[in-house]
Amino acid sequence: MLLNLKQTGLTGQQAQDTLAELNITSNKNPIPFDSAKPSEWVGLRLGVAAATTRGLNTTDMESLGLMISGSLRDKRETGSVRYINELRASVADLCKNYPIY
Repeated sequence: MLLNLKQTGLTGQQAQDTLAELNITSNKNPIPFDSAKPSEWVGLRLGVAAATTRGLNTTDMESLGLMISGSLRDKRETGSVRYINELRASVADLCKNYPIY
């Protein structure tokens, strides 16, 4: 999935770094008509293959989406992520509930 972050005021790199703090992997990515400079890209790519392979259900994916959107909103509004430890713990719990092996 490719998100256009232009209206949020965040770059793809800022979003990628924010989600990395929660142990969520993503990648900055250009969107159509984006800047030629990677540092200015406003796209963010989220892959769901790992989540579906693990067996996350619709409710889990909704929770994950809320964690992602809340953390990016916090980053935009306050410059940091509130409740970061709680969000990290929630991501860890999801992973524990759906082990790879």
